[in-house]
Order: sequence, then C-alpha cells, then structure tokens
Amino acid sequence: MHICCCGCGHQAVTPLRPNRWSITFDGEAVSLAPSVGSAGLACRSHYFIRRNEVVWCRDLSLDEVTRGQVRDGWQQAETSKDAPPPRRPWSRLRSLFR
Repeated sequence: MHICCCGCGHQAVTPLRPNRWSITFDGEAVSLAPSVGSAGLACRSHYFIRRNEVVWCRDLSLDEVTRGQVRDGWQQAETSKDAPPPRRPWSRLRSLFR
C-alpha cells in the first residue's frame, strides 16, 4: 500500500504479485506498474509512477473500472489453482432469468 498521490491521505492498495503490480528500481528511480486506479476512493485518482514521478491519467468510467476488476479477477484465478475463477458480473443476473 501507499498513500494516494493526489494528497487525499487515503491508502491505495497495490499488492505486489506477478498478476498484480510490480515495482522496479533501476538504481536511481522507482517505477510501479500497471497504473493505480483508485476507483474505490472519493478522489478516484488514476496514475502511473514512473521513475519517481507521478504520471496522471484520465479518469476511468464506471464501465472501465468494472471491466478492469473482472479482468484482474480472471488473471488472479489463473495464477491460483486453489481459487475458483471469479464470476462475471452478469452471471448472477442471468441466473435470475432462467
């Protein structure tokens, strides 16, 4: 975790794992990849950290946030054989209409 770069004081969760974020140090500067999207925070910040600099990105739409969360869930399930794959957001809704 780190304190959100916008200055709101909230913590941005960035788990360092192969299927999540990675941090690199080139001997001079630190970079964090992929971008940090704080959609769950009031500030809704979205940025990269590249060579000790914050690179601000445009705000993500609710649809983009949802697609990213689904994608991240599938990636996490692929690397964890014990966990069942996440359900797609519409699968519960679809089951109601059967």
